[in-house]
Amino acid sequence: MDNKVISRVLRYISIKLRTTKEVENYLRTKLKLPEEEISKVLDYLKDAGFLDDEFVKDAIIKSRTSKGFGAKYIKQKLLSRGIGVKEDINTDIEKVVSIVLKRYDPAHSKEDKLKLKAKIYRFLSYRGLKYDEINEVMRRVFNKEFNHS
Repeated sequence: MDNKVISRVLRYISIKLRTTKEVENYLRTKLKLPEEEISKVLDYLKDAGFLDDEFVKDAIIKSRTSKGFGAKYIKQKLLSRGIGVKEDINTDIEKVVSIVLKRYDPAHSKEDKLKLKAKIYRFLSYRGLKYDEINEVMRRVFNKEFNHS
C-alpha cells in the first residue's frame, strides 16, 4: 500500500464522518485504484479503526433526530451513504413541536390558518415524519396556540 494513498484517504475522512461506501467510491473515482488495492486500503482503515459504519450511523441518527427530522428522512440519508437501517428510529415529537413553533408560531402569524397548516404539513413531510407523527405535531402546535389566546 502506498503511503500517499493512505495520507489522501485520511485527509478525506478527516473532513467529515465517512462510510465504507463513500471511501470506496473515493478510492475508485478520485484515486482510480484497482479493486484489489481498494480492498487492501479498506481493510487497513477498518483494522486501524478509521472506518466504522456503525459509529457513523449512530452519529447521523443522533444528529438528525436532535434537529427534528423523522425516520423516513434519516433512513434515506443513511441509505444514500451506504448504510441500511432495520431498527426503528424514534422521532422526538417535543423537539419537532418546538422547531415548528419557532419557525411558524401560529399565535403570531398573520397568515390564513389553512395556508399556515398546509405550509407546516409540507415542512414536516419534507423532514420525513410519518402521517401519525405529523398529525400529533399539528395537534400539539395548534392546541398550544389556543392556550396562548
